[in-house]
Amino acid sequence: MCNKYDDMLIEIQNFFDKYDIKFKLHYLKRDDMYRIVIQSKEQLKILFNLLYNNSTLFLSRKKEKFESYVNTEILHKTNENCNA
Repeated sequence: MCNKYDDMLIEIQNFFDKYDIKFKLHYLKRDDMYRIVIQSKEQLKILFNLLYNNSTLFLSRKKEKFESYVNTEILHKTNENCNA
């Protein structure tokens, strides 16, 4: 997730901290923006389950794309593809 300012991303980090999901905040100098990323496959699975277990309202294509990231062995794909 990317944003011009870090304040919103820090709030998102704090929210997910309650669920023991850890994000790292990075500044992208080239793009003059901030990005938070999950660097652990286990953390990614926890986030997926938190968002989609017992959910009835979501976009199927977004869930399917996220599910493909969760089920792949190449975790760095989530960091490179911001067009999900």
